[in-house]
Amino acid sequence: MKSFLIAWMTLGAAILSAEDRAGVPASPGTNIVSKLEQIVSLRQQAAQHHASLVSANRKQYDSAFDLAVAKAQLDLARERRAEVDCLKALNQIVALRKKAVELETAKESAGQGSGYAVIEASAALLHAEIDVEREIQKQKAGTK
Repeated sequence: MKSFLIAWMTLGAAILSAEDRAGVPASPGTNIVSKLEQIVSLRQQAAQHHASLVSANRKQYDSAFDLAVAKAQLDLARERRAEVDCLKALNQIVALRKKAVELETAKESAGQGSGYAVIEASAALLHAEIDVEREIQKQKAGTK
């Protein structure tokens, strides 16, 4: 068993040194942050394109694009352990969810929407508010 462990550790060391020589970055978090930044950029481009279509009256507003940006920003902030940015992104998600409830309620009042859509939007809003509260609690617990 001991010789197996020594062989395993030697193999692991050889692989690590080969990766170092191959130019593999020392910190995998750097790669993750870089990729998350690319995702944020792509989501922002898609949201800008959607906004231009909405302003040209070619599409109706869909909060999914803005939600995707906020969620990508949240992922990036969490990876960076940036507490303020996490709360900013979570509050943006809450604001977008509130807007969705308002839009669905207006559609239903105009006879164009369904009560189910209002219920789903309301549930999503509650989940977003819970996420903010959890983040606040987590941050408070971390500062004690």
